[in-house]
Parts: sequence; C-alpha cells; structure tokens
Amino acid sequence: MFYFCQKNSSMNIKRKTNIKNGIQRNKLLRYQMYMDEYMKWKELDVPTTVIYRKYIYPKFRISLKTLNNALSTNIKKELKELPEPNGQQLSLF
Repeated sequence: MFYFCQKNSSMNIKRKTNIKNGIQRNKLLRYQMYMDEYMKWKELDVPTTVIYRKYIYPKFRISLKTLNNALSTNIKKELKELPEPNGQQLSLF
C-alpha cells in the first residue's frame, strides 16, 4: 500500500508539472495572438489605447492591463524555455 501511494505521488507531481507547462504554453500562444493583432494596426502616431479600444477589446475581450502584459512579454524566448510537450493527451480519469 505504501509503495502504491508513493508511486501515485510521483505520477501526480509529473502530471501537475505537465499541466502547469501546458497552461503557460497556452497563455503565451494567446499573448502571441494579441501581439499579432496589435502589430497589424500599430502605426507611429496611433496610441495603444486607441488600438485597444477599436480592435483588440471587441475581438478578444481582454483588459488593457492584459494587453500591456502581453506586449511586455518576450514570447519567443519563453516558449523556447518551456519543455516540449510529449504529445500525450492527459486523461480526465
């Protein structure tokens, strides 16, 4: 019984790490979508708040703070630092 609990404990830690990495990867991919949309409309004389109000908010329904977080994140670097997904779909049960 003790061995079974210990085995499940190590499996749960690995599973939690995989879930955590997946959540981080999805967040960075969403940030990349926000960045692509922002760069599509960005010009030198157009403020970020105008782009946010006209184009970003109606499409994604995010806050200005979230947009600023996405713009200040080095997305490519952080995606490279994440371990590659092993291609295994996590099961619910």
